[in-house]
Amino acid sequence: MDKSGADVDNAAVLETMESMLGSEGELDLDSSQGKVKNGLLRKMLLPLTSQGGIQDNMEDQFATQLSQMGNDLENEWVTYDSSLIKVLLRVEALQPTLLVCLITKLQEFAAMEQDEEILNVIHENVDSFTCFEEIPRLIISHIRWMELILDPISLISAVLECITFLYSTLPEVDDDVSPGKKKKGASDSVSRSILLDLIATLPDIVDDGSMAQEPELMENILNTLRDVRVQDSTFLIPVLDAVSSLRFTTDEQIETIINDALEALESVSESWLFPSITKFLVQHIPRSDTDLCNKAIETFRRLHLGYEEDEEDETMQRSSVHEKTDSEALMLEALVQGFMYRTDLTNALINAIKCTAPSQHGSADLWLLFCCASAPHNKNKIKQLIKAKTMSGGFTNELIVDTMKGNGAALANIFQSSLLPLADELVRANERVARLFGSALYEEMYIEFDDRSLRQDIVGQLIIHVASGLSYDEVDTAFRVLCNLAQNQKTANSLKLYQPFLLSLLENVQLYSKEHLRYLFLLLFTLGADTDSDEVKIVITKYLAIQQIESKQIAIIGAVSFACSLGDSQVEQTKEAITLLESVTKNCMSSFNGSVRIHGEINISALSLFFDELCLAMKAVALPQAIKAWIVDRFSGCLEDTYFRDLDQDKSSHLSLVPKNDDDKALIHGRHPKMPGGELRYNLDGHDAILYLKLLSLHEPGVEQTTESAENLCYLLRILSIAHEEKYGGDGIDNIDALLGCPLLLPQSDLCGIDFTHMTEIQKLVTVQTLFSAVSWCREIANAFIFAASFGASEGTQATQDQDQTRKKVVQKLNAMMELEEELVLCSRKCYSFAPPGKTPLPVPRDLLKLSTEAMKHGEGNGSCDESEIDNIGRMTKEEKKAYAAIKKAAKKKEADRLKSKQKALKMKAKFEDEIEERVRSSLSPLSLYVCLGLGFQELRIGNTLGTESSQDLVLSMGASELKNHNVGSELTSTLLQLLTKGLDALFGKDGDSSQGLEELKGNPYSMQCTNSRTKQKDPSLEFLGLCIEHDVFVSLYERLVSCAEILGDDEIEKESKVNAIQCTLDLMKCLTTILSIDEIHTKQGRAYFEIIIKQIAVGERQSGKISNELRRYPFFAYNADKIFSLLEEAITGNDIDQIDFTMIGMECVEALVLRAEKIQMFEEMNKIKGKMREEVTKMKLRVSSICLDLLKKEWREGTSLNKQNVGKLLRLYLDFSACGSSISTNSKDTQSGRLKALDVLINEALCELPSFEGCKGPVDGFPTCNKATFGLYFSAVLNGINSEISQLFQLPSNSEPNDVDCYISTLEHLVALNLKLSNLTKENPALAKTANLLLQLKSGNKFVDVIAKKALPFCAKNYKNFGDRVLNLIKETQEITKQMNYIISHGKRTKEKVLVKEAPKVRKVCEGFIHHTKSLLAKNSVEDIFWSGNVKNRNIDGSIIAEEDKDNESEEDESSDTESEGEN
Repeated sequence: MDKSGADVDNAAVLETMESMLGSEGELDLDSSQGKVKNGLLRKMLLPLTSQGGIQDNMEDQFATQLSQMGNDLENEWVTYDSSLIKVLLRVEALQPTLLVCLITKLQEFAAMEQDEEILNVIHENVDSFTCFEEIPRLIISHIRWMELILDPISLISAVLECITFLYSTLPEVDDDVSPGKKKKGASDSVSRSILLDLIATLPDIVDDGSMAQEPELMENILNTLRDVRVQDSTFLIPVLDAVSSLRFTTDEQIETIINDALEALESVSESWLFPSITKFLVQHIPRSDTDLCNKAIETFRRLHLGYEEDEEDETMQRSSVHEKTDSEALMLEALVQGFMYRTDLTNALINAIKCTAPSQHGSADLWLLFCCASAPHNKNKIKQLIKAKTMSGGFTNELIVDTMKGNGAALANIFQSSLLPLADELVRANERVARLFGSALYEEMYIEFDDRSLRQDIVGQLIIHVASGLSYDEVDTAFRVLCNLAQNQKTANSLKLYQPFLLSLLENVQLYSKEHLRYLFLLLFTLGADTDSDEVKIVITKYLAIQQIESKQIAIIGAVSFACSLGDSQVEQTKEAITLLESVTKNCMSSFNGSVRIHGEINISALSLFFDELCLAMKAVALPQAIKAWIVDRFSGCLEDTYFRDLDQDKSSHLSLVPKNDDDKALIHGRHPKMPGGELRYNLDGHDAILYLKLLSLHEPGVEQTTESAENLCYLLRILSIAHEEKYGGDGIDNIDALLGCPLLLPQSDLCGIDFTHMTEIQKLVTVQTLFSAVSWCREIANAFIFAASFGASEGTQATQDQDQTRKKVVQKLNAMMELEEELVLCSRKCYSFAPPGKTPLPVPRDLLKLSTEAMKHGEGNGSCDESEIDNIGRMTKEEKKAYAAIKKAAKKKEADRLKSKQKALKMKAKFEDEIEERVRSSLSPLSLYVCLGLGFQELRIGNTLGTESSQDLVLSMGASELKNHNVGSELTSTLLQLLTKGLDALFGKDGDSSQGLEELKGNPYSMQCTNSRTKQKDPSLEFLGLCIEHDVFVSLYERLVSCAEILGDDEIEKESKVNAIQCTLDLMKCLTTILSIDEIHTKQGRAYFEIIIKQIAVGERQSGKISNELRRYPFFAYNADKIFSLLEEAITGNDIDQIDFTMIGMECVEALVLRAEKIQMFEEMNKIKGKMREEVTKMKLRVSSICLDLLKKEWREGTSLNKQNVGKLLRLYLDFSACGSSISTNSKDTQSGRLKALDVLINEALCELPSFEGCKGPVDGFPTCNKATFGLYFSAVLNGINSEISQLFQLPSNSEPNDVDCYISTLEHLVALNLKLSNLTKENPALAKTANLLLQLKSGNKFVDVIAKKALPFCAKNYKNFGDRVLNLIKETQEITKQMNYIISHGKRTKEKVLVKEAPKVRKVCEGFIHHTKSLLAKNSVEDIFWSGNVKNRNIDGSIIAEEDKDNESEEDESSDTESEGEN
């Protein structure tokens, strides 16, 4: 106090208050335990109860000073029911000092916790312990809820200082502690509680004013909170809560806290922190900051769900696992909410995944997309992205497994909203890879989600897919998923719970395809293995009793499926299956004459359907041994006893072997009245033959055919060969090797050729029927023994003598097949009554019968007259001569009509016979795709070499004159190459072709081994390619390609000698095109096969080592592609090759090679693989462009049809592939490279030369393909090329360097000049001004002028000062183009060409835009005076003024015509 007794600035009060709060102030509470430490402070912090009570308990000095504050203060105690400290904090003079004292008191409490003696004393007294725990909370509560803070900056600084002190006094804690677990020494820590409360209070004491006064204050706050979080990660959630309530003043502060949160997300090990961090990020990342959004997405993509492999431990506590999965579920929920309301985050995620290389995707990409797809408005975008990524190979089944495995609990929350709808959409997709991805997702969901309700939803959705029947692929995919789950030991038992749902599918069993019937019955029998499956067997019995073949097929598939579902140990059930199969056999045999058209196929019998099913089951190695033994015993005797007879030595005749059967002997000696003479042909066993196949006897007319049907012969051979084949678990095909070389009883070879027309109609029919059966038999023999010929007695063993003999016989049998097929085609074209088995003969067209009858009625006549008639003419009168001339004229007309009718009949006959031939060929037994392995056989190779020396050295050592004498191309080679091409198309295409025998390669349903997402299985398609590589199939392709190229490129060899080489080259190029066009092979596993195939085709090197499992790049493609390109170039550019169809197939192959190289280049660039692929692709494109130019300049043989498919394609390739060369050079003024040069050549050397010919007929010298008929093709190609060039020009980077600007303007001048030349062609040559050409000119002109106006003129405006004259000249020439476009519109209106008039609005729009940009250019450069405009006069298309016209038409045309004309004054 001062001398007058006044307390200046309340110094005494402050001093007394500090001394009271700073002491441990003991206050007697009349407690039985005595004095209470900090009791006074606690009393001051508690709400006031009465004035008297409080004054009695105060020290005298403090009470005296307090009473001087007046009655208003006393009334406040009662009115607000506040504590004393709260009242004092309202006093402006006391607040700052009081706050400092209170915060200091907090630090004292934290320090007291470190002193064990003080803690012991406090714990002895319950009230003292209560004060110790309550006072810090009460102090912070008073600070937090103050009505006014006088000095917030000081308070914030004090709080930050206190926070720094407190976290330095915290006891040590365990590293990995979750909220539910107590830390050592932390649960009772007062310091920790104080620190948590202070952090939560911090946002309440920070205001915008203090931040404005002290900009660095926010930095201090953030740094302090970050230090707390770094020292103890358990403070992360309170820190984030506090930070989220702060108002940041700068973007840098926001970026700092977001980056800190992202760092924490990756660094913290406690999984329970992830939800809070994630929620904070999705709520507080600025919407306008794209970089932060992208950074957050990249951080999310580096996260992992579940435990890493090194973290997994069998001894891990179950509670720890639940805590982690629960935390991850909450994190995913936060992400779901973020993607639902934050389109910026959604777009950032989609763009990031789109830009990621296929090999760089992680599991986080998938579950992030799953979270994003939970929002309804994101589903379509996510579905399309997943489809695109699956097609590019980025999202694979392995990635699905990594994403789902062990994360069922975390992903369960998004099951209904995201996972199930996505799987549903993907399975319904048209793309095969998308469906496979969807099936893997279904399968993994069922495995991971063990909740019965979720699994029921999955099964229900799969049944909906099956029952929908909307798409074959959708049903197939759903069945495969169900079969995989039924075969999986982990899921099979649980799937049995839903068997009633699956049984409901039997209600519409007649609606399923045969493939899906197999899946259905196998699924039901597999799940019902522990029961009798009576309900399914009743269905089988029911449909077997129905006469319709469609119903019997259901029973057949059901019976075979039942047999396949059994194991060798199930003896009783196996006996039951054999009984069922025997019942089916008898039923089918009794009704074998019945047939029906099934699924658009040929008419087939029930017995053949049964045989097919048994063959398919045995190929799957799914039948028990007892059932296989029953098949062999049941049908082997039927084949031998019914279709084969014994041979005998005939010493009395020149024949070494003759049939023992007398009827067959009569056939051979030609003594049967209704049958053609017989002959034993194609005896490959020679004198060792013991039996023969009585094919001719099977077709004896008038004999009732039951089980001896020739149709069943091939089925019996097929089923027995499969039963004996070691590949399918048999005892060896050598048990029936006598069938391979046995002779065939066929019609005599002369009767199948020139003498065919001399036989009776019955004999002709028998001959054709026998030949058809013989060809089918040879095909089945080849199918049966191809593996024995390739692998020997046991698959994988070395070649033996028996294998060599088998291989030779197979080749001989194939050659016999080709010879018989040629005879069959020849004879069937002359036998209209023949029909393949199961079909009816084609009706002969009435017009053909009528024309043929008329042609036979009229004899041959020549219309000439002999000498006697000439003499008589001289004696005739004038009237007689006139009548005679009329008769003669009528006779000539009649003769001409007869010749015309005859020619028409011949054409119609040839067409009808072609239809018969196609029908016969398509009905033959199909060759198995494995027969293609014969291309690598020694007997079919060039020079008959087995590869003892390099095929490359062998072929190159022979010249064209030697090679032409070798078997470069033959009918058999052509057939095998075509089979390989069609097989590869079917194998890797969307729709498999069952006629190619691809069941086991495309996935045999009876194996129940569909592609499983968790089991890495070999792709059967790749296995087939591996067999082709092993047996040098592609090496043989190289040999033939090199040989054909050598022959076709030699000018000294006659054209006749090149016929076989041309056909062989044609087949080779088609096959190579197919190989290069297959996208499905370009996977990690498939790339290794592709590289080897290309290498073998390119250089002919055999594969000596094992094929690598995976290949992530294409190390040798560039070199090998260059070799293949050279071979193709030599083949298609031969001087004697004047067949344009052959050449275009070659160009298609070359284009496929270049496009594949381009895709590989993009793949390597996307995956950041170093290489020179871009340079190689450029070189190849330029070579293709050069070849196309040579072909366009080539003179083709007379009568060649030049059209869009050949000339149009050559023009497109020439211009497109020349575009890889730059059209401008920034280092020089050269503008004659790339597509611009190509355009210049076509326009100046071809199109502009055409008007020099009369009527523009052409062809142009130097360009024989350019004539009046092909003008439209050239015109369209160059117009499109000009537009592409000018568009590409302004996509290139440019700068203001004079050389660059000069080059750009030079290129523009060149393009405008070329376009103007094209306009003048139609303007000056009426023969070329066809409507189609004028329409092309208008459409192209619109695009061209639009680019000039919007891009070229603004560019010229910037450089007008240096290039003014050239710019004006550019504008003038463009104006000429626009004038001509308006003339064409005017011409269209006069001639009422609607297609031309339709373009008028577009022409007017671009012309007005051109005027506007021209005026703008001139105005910017202050030269507006040189622009003038006027009305365009109505002119003809050639530019001449229309002299007279109707006024109405004139006014109408004035409105639609453009009103611009620019020029210099």
